[in-house]
Amino acid sequence: MLDALVWLLAIELLGLVALPLAFLLFHRLPDRGYTLSKPLALVLFPFVLWVLGLTHLIPNTRFTIIGILVLGAAVSALVLYRYREQMAVFVRAEWRTLLVAEGVFLAFLLLWLGIASGSPAINHTEKLMDFGFMNAVLQSRFFPPEDPWLAGHSISYYYFGHFIMAFMVKLTGISSGVGYNLAVTLVPALVAMGAFGLIYNLVRLSGAGRAAALGFGLTAPALLILMGNLEGVLEFISLRGWGGDGFWGWIGIKGLESGANTGSGAFPDQFWWWWRSTRVIDTLADGQSLDYTITEFPFFSFIL
Repeated sequence: MLDALVWLLAIELLGLVALPLAFLLFHRLPDRGYTLSKPLALVLFPFVLWVLGLTHLIPNTRFTIIGILVLGAAVSALVLYRYREQMAVFVRAEWRTLLVAEGVFLAFLLLWLGIASGSPAINHTEKLMDFGFMNAVLQSRFFPPEDPWLAGHSISYYYFGHFIMAFMVKLTGISSGVGYNLAVTLVPALVAMGAFGLIYNLVRLSGAGRAAALGFGLTAPALLILMGNLEGVLEFISLRGWGGDGFWGWIGIKGLESGANTGSGAFPDQFWWWWRSTRVIDTLADGQSLDYTITEFPFFSFIL
């Protein structure tokens, strides 16, 4: 719990440091870039470290990360001083919107903390590679980081997402195993806040009022993250034995034939039954897939 609190405080601090810059860059948006301030911080400050580390000007240490943030805070302070009156007017007028945005971020962060706590093991699918790349960045004094599976060679893959999370882990001093799971919780929270901000801004720019923009904005993370795929409804129907062969043949999801789904509780007991939610577009012939189209969606990717 303490690690999660430190992680939350760190991302909030980064967002505050980047807020004046976001206000300057996105001043035409109704939220003045507030919902983009955290992603901006997580791209900007790690990028500075990466460029300077790539050129061997500074090493990858916690001290240099703090130094970059101090310099970033100094630049932001100048911007804040320059636009202090405009920012003060904005905060007084839109503080409710800012609270709602933070509420969305915190709600999805807590939701995924609960999900991650139920399955924190780093032992399947792409987690091993992701964890390996993140540790490679953490252990590298300069960049590019060394490939954890091919000694003497640098990582031959895109790794900036892993770099960002390694930046956070090194900044907070949290162990890499715990930090990896906290990184997994951070992504959906940022996506939720960004989706809220996108729709809120679009609705406000269309001429609607704050209440309407907040209402539509709150539906965005729910639709994008929680309802991005409704295959789970079919799992529920199949689990209860509803529908005949004709219906399930028309649905055409491999492994979800009539009577194939079993379980004594609220969920099927088949191994990784939720995987087929990403294979809903398929052509079956005698029970075999002919095209096997992959249709991944945010919730699945966040769990995976």
